[in-house]
Amino acid sequence: MSKATVKKLHWRSKVQESFVPLGAGAGSGELGLAVGGGADYGEFPFVTAAPGGGATVGDIILEIGGTPVLGMTLGDVRGVLNSCPHPIRIKTVFPGLSLCKDLRLYLSKCFTPGSMDSQLQQLIRENLYLRAVPCTTRQPRDGEISGVDYNFVSIEEFFSLEESGALLESGKFKGNYYGTPRPVHIGPESPPITYQEHRNLLRNFRTRSKSLSNLEKAVEEGDNSEDDGAPSSRAPPSSAHRRRPGRVVTGSLSAGSAPPTALPLSQSWDSTVGSREEIENGAGGRGRGRGGAPLPENWELAYSDSGEPYYIK
Repeated sequence: MSKATVKKLHWRSKVQESFVPLGAGAGSGELGLAVGGGADYGEFPFVTAAPGGGATVGDIILEIGGTPVLGMTLGDVRGVLNSCPHPIRIKTVFPGLSLCKDLRLYLSKCFTPGSMDSQLQQLIRENLYLRAVPCTTRQPRDGEISGVDYNFVSIEEFFSLEESGALLESGKFKGNYYGTPRPVHIGPESPPITYQEHRNLLRNFRTRSKSLSNLEKAVEEGDNSEDDGAPSSRAPPSSAHRRRPGRVVTGSLSAGSAPPTALPLSQSWDSTVGSREEIENGAGGRGRGRGGAPLPENWELAYSDSGEPYYIK
C-alpha cells in the first residue's frame, strides 16, 4: 500500500506578520528587535533577538513596513528599521528548504518563470544593485562608466573573485562572464539607507519595490505548493541585462538615470515574446514580435507598477 503523495505548502503560506514593539528603553526609542545576517554576509536578514515578543528568533525578515529587505546589507536593513514610521509591521518566515538564510543558494536556484520565487529573485537583485556594482569580462560599451555601470575585469580577475567567494552569483553570456559581488560592509563614508530613501531609489527598477503582498497577487491562485527550485548551472546572469539604477555604492544617494524610452505592449509588439525571465536571462533567445520577427536591438520587456508589460529601450 503506497503512501499518498503529500504536497508541501509553499513558504509564502507560512509568512507571519507582527508589530515591532518598543524595547525596555521605550523613552529612548529603542526597538524590541535585533537583526543579523545581511547581503554583506551572504545571508538574508534574520531575527537575532526579540525581547519584546512578536517575532521569532531565527526567522527570515522579508519586509519592514511594506519594504522588501531581502538582498539588503545588514546596515541598510537596520537603517530601514530605525527610520520606519511607527507602528512598524514586519513580515517574517521560518527558514526552510526552498527559502533558507543562504542568499547565494537561493539566487542559484531556477524557478518557474513568473512564479513568486522567480520574481522575488529579481527583487533581491535590485536590492543588491543599490550597494554592489556587477562585474564583467566584456569590453565597455559607449557611454558605460567603469565602477558605475560595471566593474570591467579580466578573465583571470573574474575567476579569482569567483574562487574567493566574493560573487553571490555568476554566469556566462555571449562569451563574456558576468557576476554580482557580495556588497561590502557599510562604513562611515557610506551611511545606511533610510526607509524613505530606499523606496525612492527602487522607483527606477522594473519590479518597483513590489511588496510581498503584491508579488503574491501576481502569482496564480491555487499554486500553493513548495517549489524547491533546481540549482542553475552557470545560467546567463541577470547582470548581463541590467539597467543603471539609482545607487548608493559610494554612500551618497545618486539620482537615477533619465526615464527610458518605453512602448506599451498594446502599441508595440505582440505578447508572443518570451516571458520576462526568459528575456532577461537569455533563456528564450531574442524576443519575438509580430510575425515572429525578433525585437529591435536594445529593446527588452519590462513591467509597470500594476504589472502591465511594456517594452523598454
